[in-house]
Amino acid sequence: MNKNQLKNITDTTINELLNNEIILPSTYFETFSKNALKHNIDLKDDEFSKELNILILDEFQKVEDYIELLNIKSTKLNDSINESKKAIKEKNFEKLSNLYEEIEQLQKEINHLKKDIFHDEITKTFNKKWLYKKFLNDNLEFKNSGLAVLVDILDLDYIKKEYGVAISNNLIVFLINKIKTTLEEYKISFKAVRFTENELIFFIESKDGQEIKSIFLKLQDNLENIKLRSNSGIIINGNIDFFSQNYLEKNSFKDVFENLYIQRNNL
Repeated sequence: MNKNQLKNITDTTINELLNNEIILPSTYFETFSKNALKHNIDLKDDEFSKELNILILDEFQKVEDYIELLNIKSTKLNDSINESKKAIKEKNFEKLSNLYEEIEQLQKEINHLKKDIFHDEITKTFNKKWLYKKFLNDNLEFKNSGLAVLVDILDLDYIKKEYGVAISNNLIVFLINKIKTTLEEYKISFKAVRFTENELIFFIESKDGQEIKSIFLKLQDNLENIKLRSNSGIIINGNIDFFSQNYLEKNSFKDVFENLYIQRNNL
């Protein structure tokens, strides 16, 4: 049992319960148990319980650290603004100039912090926090119409197990950069989200599903012929599968997501 496997189970559970108005602890545990069993994990195992507690504490700690740091920066910013008001009254222009520089720097740091909380550490794309808090409305519905493309990175678990986390991370970064560059070449407007360990979702403004499908098919064929070589000489392929679904404003994300998964499971 490893942290990545546990995180995948947690992600899958959350995704399944996404649109429930109320998530009871019993409902969450039942769904979590079902997904854990698919991975042949014994919920009564002491090592599993220990790993689960570490993951939960780690997630809470990240949020707490972010809030604490944001509060510190915000307090400093507020103090600097108050000092600048005082400097204006005193006509202390030298002090005012220094305070303006300090305020500008603090604002940049706060904006950077806010950006970090909504981005995936490895790929620098948006994460699920951004998806649920920014991209969707309060009812987890789409704010605009468009096309969702689910990209499944094939054999990632095997590559990670066989060659290590560094190589699997490099593969993910290469693939997402390749997809983003390709879409930009076609002047396609999109938002990229790392949804799970081996899944990306591209939310594309274009409603022309055939054009997007054609682009991804060419990309898929291209990637099959690309051999990636690590510094240590290991050669791997960056193969993907993809599935697309149109959505309209006010459509439920859960419904669109389920349709994407139905397509994937029927492959």
